[in-house]
Amino acid sequence: MQGLSSIQIDTLNSFVKGAEKGDAEAQYNLGLMYFASENTDYDNNKSEHWFNAACEKNLIDAQAFLGIKYFSGKKIKEDKRQAASWFQLAADQGHADAQFILGMMYNDGNGVKQNISAAMHFYRLAANQGHIDAQFILGKMYYDGDEVEQDFTEALHWFRLAANQEYVDAQFMLGTMYRLGDGVEQDIPEAAHWFHLAAKHGHANAQFNLGTMHYDSCTHQSQVQEYVNAFNRNKEIYDRISKISPYTIHYYYSNYKDRHIIEANKYEALRFYHMAAKKGHAKAMFYLGKIYSDNHDSIGREQDAVKWFHLAAENGYAEAQYHISCNVIYSYGILQNNYSTTKWLHSAADQGHTDAQFVLGIIYSDNNRKEHNKLEAAKWFRLAAEHGHIEAQIRLGKMYLFGNGVKQNEQEAEKWFRLAIEHEDAEAMYNLGYMYYHGLGVEQNKDNAEHWLDKAANLGYVDAFPELDKAYCDRKYGNINQNTPIILPRLELRNGITIAKNNYGDFKPRTEYKKTVVSLYRRAAEKGHANAFFHIGSVYSYDDEVINNKAEAARWFRLAAEKGHKIAQYRFGIICYNGDGVKQNKSDAKYWLSLAADQGYAEAQEFMDTMSFNDVEQNKSEITPCFRLRHMAAELGHIKSMFKLGQMYDKGELVNENKLEAAHWYSMAAEQGDVIAMFTVGMMYLNGDGVT
Repeated sequence: MQGLSSIQIDTLNSFVKGAEKGDAEAQYNLGLMYFASENTDYDNNKSEHWFNAACEKNLIDAQAFLGIKYFSGKKIKEDKRQAASWFQLAADQGHADAQFILGMMYNDGNGVKQNISAAMHFYRLAANQGHIDAQFILGKMYYDGDEVEQDFTEALHWFRLAANQEYVDAQFMLGTMYRLGDGVEQDIPEAAHWFHLAAKHGHANAQFNLGTMHYDSCTHQSQVQEYVNAFNRNKEIYDRISKISPYTIHYYYSNYKDRHIIEANKYEALRFYHMAAKKGHAKAMFYLGKIYSDNHDSIGREQDAVKWFHLAAENGYAEAQYHISCNVIYSYGILQNNYSTTKWLHSAADQGHTDAQFVLGIIYSDNNRKEHNKLEAAKWFRLAAEHGHIEAQIRLGKMYLFGNGVKQNEQEAEKWFRLAIEHEDAEAMYNLGYMYYHGLGVEQNKDNAEHWLDKAANLGYVDAFPELDKAYCDRKYGNINQNTPIILPRLELRNGITIAKNNYGDFKPRTEYKKTVVSLYRRAAEKGHANAFFHIGSVYSYDDEVINNKAEAARWFRLAAEKGHKIAQYRFGIICYNGDGVKQNKSDAKYWLSLAADQGYAEAQEFMDTMSFNDVEQNKSEITPCFRLRHMAAELGHIKSMFKLGQMYDKGELVNENKLEAAHWYSMAAEQGDVIAMFTVGMMYLNGDGVT
């Protein structure tokens, strides 16, 4: 050895004297000094000599160290089998580190044949001697049920032993068990205690959990008091209403008199989230974004929210990637061609985020996007569907039913619809009922059809009612017409009587049938569905001596209109204008028609246009609204409005005469198939009137 200080030389000489006299400790220490030297192979050979000498005298530290040398291959050829032999000798004499390492080797089958029982045996030997790594691994194996039967009691025991020795991961796991009530009674203050201990040592997940606990307790603070008051009034009621998410504070309040809830403090949540985020905890970054995006709080800062959401996404957190994508989609529309949107969606979807997979399916199935690709759509719908995404199961079922992007396969369609039905999905029930009604991929069975359509209707799925009308008709009056056009959802919603008359020719509905139709729609109406209100109104407005009831029609149209149903607003506006079933009131008519027009319903705009035009001579101030409404309707594609707008410009009615504008609007109507407009444009070309 070279470069030793005088003290190190004296120590070396002392170890040499002891080693030459056969002192095993001196031989081991001398071996360590030669091993630490970086000078020559001579020193390494000396190290090996004295280690072997100490091992021959059964010095367990020397045996364990030789095991480490062979295991790591440092200054010796790596040999896991030889390492296991030396660890075994030391372990048999009670060396805790050797027992722990030998446990890992048996656990992994590294240098020895894999043997979980042997691994547990050596882990337990080391753990009983206070080896904290062994204690933690035993706790984790029992907690996860990894290669051993899950046992929370055993897990708690070993985690506690390691946690009491300030093993940070064990402190975190102990906090987790108290938070979730795994093997112990749920106790949030105790969980917070252990999370705090781990957080002080920089444990990012503990910091994140503390942030979440403060955030949740703040979010549900008012509910906590509500449930406590309920508890004071009636323990039985409280027990019933408190069965909600185990991650929220009020869940743990059932024994609130004996516990202390941690302080609800959003600033504390921020502090802990920031601590975790600084260590690269992506989920903490996402939650920081959530807090900063809360516009109802003084903390809310939009720029900070965007920053943290993007950092979380860039760090691979799928929920953040999906969140950013959805913000773009909801802000700019699903048709927005945005590279970053699909990039983040793909990243989240590749991590198994089912909602992201579903949205990708929607994007690829959209005919208006350049990315339009039915095969890709089917791929992403399938991935989401296989993970239980109900809407994806329905979409995939429809693709198989019609061979849209996949080879047509009605049996596959039925499979996916039935999977969605397991989650009580009404649309899937409707689709299956439709398949049975028309014999699509299954043997036609009107009883099964009525069964599934009835279940869908009872769940408020309005599209089921027209089909249920037909199924009921078949059962009561016979299947008069088999040539029903197949229009699987969403079919145009029409009242049951209109469908019955269209499909069954001269079929005359009876009083019994009228009551059945209305009762079908009332099921959905009871659930507040605007479409159901509208269809009941349509039934009562049907021109039939049995069914017609203008007052009832007006009442149901108004109910639908009040819920924002634009066609009902239009129909009720006309009712008010004509005084059918209600007292005539043109002001009310304008009000309801304007609501429908504001939702882009061209017929309402056209009718208001007509109303305004008729009132022009009485009130010149109506000229501008009349022109504006006609223009709006025309721009929305209403053919009649296009033609009338052309007439206004052609004849100078309410506007200055402008043949070029007239020709433009006549041509627009002509392109939509209006024959009179075609003739008018032809005459303009013939006469050179506004065109060249």
